[in-house]
Amino acid sequence: MNEGTVPRRHSAKHLFPRLWIAVAAAYAGVLLLLALLGFYGFVSKTVLLPALFVVAALTGQFRLFLRDWAVFLSAVVLFDSARGLIYGLIIRFDLPVYMVYALDWEHALLGGSTLPHLFQQAWPTAQEMHILPRFFVVVHASHFLVFFFFALLVWLTRSGHFARFKLSLLMTMYLGLLGYLLVPTIPPWMAANQFEVMPPVEHMIDFVYNLAVPALQAAFDLNHIAAMPSLHAAFPALFVFVAFYHYRWRGWPALLYAALVFTGIAYLGEHYLVDILAGVVLAAFCYLVAYHADILRELPGLRRFQGVDRKSATPATERTLPSVSNQARLAPALLWTVALLILAEIFGIYALLQRRPFTPSHSFIARELVGRSPMADLYLGQLAFSRGDLATGMKKMDAGVAQVTGKDRERLMHYLQGQSRFQHRDLEIARRHLRAIPPAEMSPWDGLLRALLELETSNRVEAFSV
Repeated sequence: MNEGTVPRRHSAKHLFPRLWIAVAAAYAGVLLLLALLGFYGFVSKTVLLPALFVVAALTGQFRLFLRDWAVFLSAVVLFDSARGLIYGLIIRFDLPVYMVYALDWEHALLGGSTLPHLFQQAWPTAQEMHILPRFFVVVHASHFLVFFFFALLVWLTRSGHFARFKLSLLMTMYLGLLGYLLVPTIPPWMAANQFEVMPPVEHMIDFVYNLAVPALQAAFDLNHIAAMPSLHAAFPALFVFVAFYHYRWRGWPALLYAALVFTGIAYLGEHYLVDILAGVVLAAFCYLVAYHADILRELPGLRRFQGVDRKSATPATERTLPSVSNQARLAPALLWTVALLILAEIFGIYALLQRRPFTPSHSFIARELVGRSPMADLYLGQLAFSRGDLATGMKKMDAGVAQVTGKDRERLMHYLQGQSRFQHRDLEIARRHLRAIPPAEMSPWDGLLRALLELETSNRVEAFSV
């Protein structure tokens, strides 16, 4: 053996993790660049991935982690950005959006009421500056971290079943996305406050985030019309099924966490009871398919785990690092990882570029609002203004204004009037309407529109103040 052989092998052995640390660092650099360009909403979640890869390399389990997690994590990131992509496609192509069917089911279950309204009637709201809404906002936001911690627990203690867990979770995610695309559903807070088809429901998450960390609102609220099914309910429900399967009675913390999430997403006005039940049913289906369907025994990724007892740890041989001869098998997985992450970045940027408030179409108004909401005429007037039919627009707007009562409706009326007048360059009337909205009651979109209007009329000081 010549003098240069050993150092070359030794360096090859350690080059692989170092190379992927460099790749992870480069990926983090791209995310930082996107954040500096204003795409922080999508970046804030994906920045966790390079950190996980670095941690895996430092623990000496890099190749094993790469084998089990690389494609899985990239598919999770793709799912996250696809949520926003679906919203962008719905807005871009004016796809049908639904609302009343969920209310009808909710009323049938709860005797004419809704779970968010019942909770908010009984408990403090965010505007009362109470700690309870803030606690449940933290619970609502925790699902992303809890998902990683639970997946890591399964990988470390029941790695022989990690492939099944990954399959169940990815099925839940992507079937949920299919529901978002096929039946995009208005959440309770929007149905109550924007469309007035149910009693008032405070959008507490918006209130708390805008007071504390407004940037997080862009990160977590990628799709405004994705109430059905509730994946916020589906994920913890899946964790409950998996936890009791693997750990028996020791899975009770997962049950407690699921109960907190179910309560929180209804109390915060994010989901109906029917959304939560749909999420639980989806999780149960994906769990049964991944863990109990016999046909899955023939899948390549699961075949070698057949016969492993659910309580047993993985045999020691399975926990060893892949041999040099098996490293070539990682190449397809790494290629898939890179491809999925690139696709996720494209989806995420497109979603942020399409990000704007949901504006109801004529078909939505006719199907979901006419005969159910006093806001129907206001929205019909706005649509007439947008297509240049000023006479019909003013007639419908006047009819809608005559029906407006209450602070929330009055604020929305001023916003719609201001937006319509602004689009048609009637700037003085638009400014009068937008200035009628008290600053404390402004939504982010109210403030943005007013700031643009003040800039248009050369009131730069007022614009920057807003």
